[in-house]
Amino acid sequence: MGTLVLEHADEYDDDFFDVLAAQIARENADRDFRQVRVLEALRQYLRYVRQRVGAGQTADMWRELATGAARDEENLKRKQSPAGAWDGFR
Repeated sequence: MGTLVLEHADEYDDDFFDVLAAQIARENADRDFRQVRVLEALRQYLRYVRQRVGAGQTADMWRELATGAARDEENLKRKQSPAGAWDGFR
């Protein structure tokens, strides 16, 4: 998801957030509070991304994304490795 967000970071303008706020209001009126929480979290995250992009931190965010992906890949390999598995019966 991070890659998708960063690829479209320049599209999160005031109009985008107005549309997102309108959708949140509709979901709230429909009493779909789970969806409201999801959309509000998305709005908060995208505002954070927009703030960092505005501060010239796009390269830093790409680097953080790459570091996290590498760490996730290493953790996945470790979980799949029998040598890395915990054996509580030894």
